This record gives sequence, C-alpha cells and structure tokens, in this order.
Amino acid sequence: MLDITPLDHRSEGFNFVTQHISGVFAAVSAKRDLRPIVTREHYRESGELPAEVDELINNKAYLPRHRKLQRLHGDRILLKVAELCNGKDGKGGRINDPQKYYARMTSLANWDRTLETVKRLLAATERAVAIMQKLGADPKWLHWYIGVVYRNSEATVAQWVERATGAKRGSPPRLFAWLASAKL
Repeated sequence: MLDITPLDHRSEGFNFVTQHISGVFAAVSAKRDLRPIVTREHYRESGELPAEVDELINNKAYLPRHRKLQRLHGDRILLKVAELCNGKDGKGGRINDPQKYYARMTSLANWDRTLETVKRLLAATERAVAIMQKLGADPKWLHWYIGVVYRNSEATVAQWVERATGAKRGSPPRLFAWLASAKL
C-alpha cells in the first residue's frame, strides 16, 4: 500500500517540490519571447475603423468583429491586411474581389495564420528599412530588400550587411545585392 503523507512547508520534500516547480516555470518563461512584435498604433477610442478597412467589409453585421480586431491588434495590422487585399504589392497586381479576400483573411478560421504572416511581413519591412539606411540604398528598391529579408534568416542578412559595409571598395548596396543573389 502506498503511503501518502501531506507535505509540511518545513519538510525537505516540500522544498524540493517547490524548487522543482519554480525551475519549471522559469524554464517555460525563458523559452517564451515576451517582446511585443507589433504595437497598437493609431488606435481610436471612438471605435471607428479606418476608411480603407471599412470599404472592404461587405456585411456591416461584422463591424463588431473588426472593431475587436482593431482593439486587440491596432490599425497597423488591419491596414496592412487591407493593403494586401487590394494588391498593392509594388508589382501592380490586382485582386479580383478584394472584399471577399479580406473577409477570408479575417475570418475566425484564418485569422491566426493571417496575423502571423502580417507580423512577419511588418518585422521584415522594419528590418529592410534599417538595412537600407545602413547601406545607403535607394528607396525605390524597398520591395526587393523586403523580399530578401523575409526569405533569409536574420543572421545571414546581418552577415551580408557586415560584409557589404566592411568592403574597402565598391558600393555597399551593390555588394549586398551580389551576396543576396549568390544565395538565391
């Protein structure tokens, strides 16, 4: 028969269990990245959606859902989703029915995947702008830089930037482009 005795807070077993549990919680919290990826920018307390988002909503019965998304994630995410739905990707491509595409992207079934993709895209955009400033690149190449940063790891891109800026001759943006194209 198994002898189960309650642990007293002064006993050795209690301290061991407490230390074990605190160690597990420390390991779990150390693995989680608690930094915010996207901040809620341009949030309006009035609950008004941006005009670009509002025109993409076919059924106005879903306005509370989109206001909740705005409250949770801010205008920046919704505006980026609206931009993607309108096909403003720098290549001039148009989407046949942006309203339908927006409804599908913001549906309950697809929202987690959409949010993750948009966060990655916004983070890649910010990194690409920082890289372009460091290299002194022409702003018209922003879409290319975003694509390179989005497809490659941060370490690889940082290595290319370091090699491009550390070169004794040549243009850093051209050297970066050569390094990135050699990888592709």
